[in-house]
Amino acid sequence: MTQKFALQANQFALRSEKVEVFYDTTSVSGQPLFSYRDDCFDRSFKGKEIRAEEAEVGHLITVTLEVVSDERTVTFTLIVPTVNLDEQGH
Repeated sequence: MTQKFALQANQFALRSEKVEVFYDTTSVSGQPLFSYRDDCFDRSFKGKEIRAEEAEVGHLITVTLEVVSDERTVTFTLIVPTVNLDEQGH
């Protein structure tokens, strides 16, 4: 009997005219990687700099883009749905 494993997507890329976001749930080092780029920010994050939270819609992946003490904190949250792949990875 052949055992089947559910494959889940682990790499996400979103692009628009103004924003690029890349998220890898894991990397060679075993840590997640996240990058965000727009007209104001060009930031890369890894490991504990990336906060992941389970939600009914999938996972909420949050990074802090900027902290200005006593003034503001700019965060970005990516909603990552659960995506199951077939045996070919599609």
